[in-house]
Parts: sequence; structure tokens; C-alpha cells
Amino acid sequence: KFIDECKIICHQITWLFFGFCILSQIFFATTPLFGHGRKLPVEIWLPFDAKLKMPTYVGSYIFVTIGVGNGAGSNGVIDPLIAGLACYGATQLRILQDNLQHLDEYVNAEISNQGFSEAKNVVETKYLKDKVLYKKITHCIEHHNAIFNFIQNYENVYSSVVFTQFAASILVICLCCWQLIMSNNVTTAIYMSNWYDYDINSKKALMVLMERSQTPMIVTAGKILDLSLVTFTTILRRAYSLLAVLKNY
Repeated sequence: KFIDECKIICHQITWLFFGFCILSQIFFATTPLFGHGRKLPVEIWLPFDAKLKMPTYVGSYIFVTIGVGNGAGSNGVIDPLIAGLACYGATQLRILQDNLQHLDEYVNAEISNQGFSEAKNVVETKYLKDKVLYKKITHCIEHHNAIFNFIQNYENVYSSVVFTQFAASILVICLCCWQLIMSNNVTTAIYMSNWYDYDINSKKALMVLMERSQTPMIVTAGKILDLSLVTFTTILRRAYSLLAVLKNY
């Protein structure tokens, strides 16, 4: 039952994520076709004018589309694989927990299936139960070791991959926000200009612009969190606190 649930979840996640990747690729490849003139999905440098002749333009368009589509397809397959293996490891832990929680029940069922329930000797029945119980506990220990080795191999293989994804995402977001902050110096730019030589109307207009520029430009994530240094450090502190609590638990 647990394995079947894991398979269903993995299939759903895989097709959902892969479907979004394909949908994004379709929009990426077809959006420039609805504009004016010849445009490529991504403007790249080529040693020739790709937009001059139709055959060259079509070939370059297909080249760019396939190049980006390769990355989209790879992400659509690799990312669900990482999540699916983690889900599989969690499912094995659920199976182990279920076996340990209902250990006595499963032992009685196995003894009953082997035909020992009609044993007349109480001591013999107790001996058989202890033997089966120890056998199942040994199996649970072996199962736990196998899960532990699986998680260790999973961590060794995909740890650097997941870290790279997190680091790349954080780096891109921080760089974009940093660029936005560095560009938000409108007041300084006005002050550094030759505003004292302007006429009165221009000075008033610049004063209005300076007051308007006092409102900070804030980028949010889902209209909930501000993408700022304060938010970033807060998330790091809370993540560390949660990790410490889970480790102690």
C-alpha cells in the first residue's frame, strides 16, 4: 500500500513538473512568432546575420529553440527524479515504522498462517512466538540499515546538485535585487546634476520627482515576502533554528 501511494505521488509530480516545462518551452518558442519582424526566442551572437534570409532565420530559430528545450527537458526529468528518490526513502521509513508499531500483530498472523495456533503446549507456542519475533526484529534492523545506506548514497550523489540549485537560485535573486537597489539612486542623480542652473518650473518638477523617488522600490515573492537582505538573514536564522530543533528531536 505504501509503495503504491509513493508510485502515484511520484507519477503525479513528474508529469506535473514535466508538463509545466513543456508548456513553458512551447510559449518560449512561439511567442516571438506573434510579434513584428523576425525575432529569435533569445538574442544571441552569431557570426552571420541570421535574420537576413528566411532559410538562415528558420535554421537559427530551430537551433535556439532546441538548445533551450534540451535544458527544459533535462530539468523536467532530473528534478522529479531527485524528489522521487527522497519520497521513496520516506516510504521505506513508513514501512519500517508500520512493521515496528504492529510487530506483535504481524507475529501472531505469521504464526497463525504457519499452523502453530493449535499448538497444545503453551511453552512451545511461546518459544515459537519469540523465535518469529526475533526474526522480524532482525529483519527490521536489516531494513533500517538498508534505508540508512540508501539515504547516504542519495546524499552523496545529489547533495552537490541540490546545493548548486539552491545557490544558483539565491545568487540570481540577490544579484537582481542588488542591481535594482544600485539603480535606485534617483535623488542622488538629481542632486549631482546642474539643477541650480535650471528654470523654476524644471526645479519644481525635479523636486516632485525627488519626493516620489523616496518611496522604495520593493520586489516581493508572491506579494508576501520582501526580497531584501533583512528577509534573507531572517530566513537563514529561522532555518538554522528549525534544523537545531529537529536535530535535538
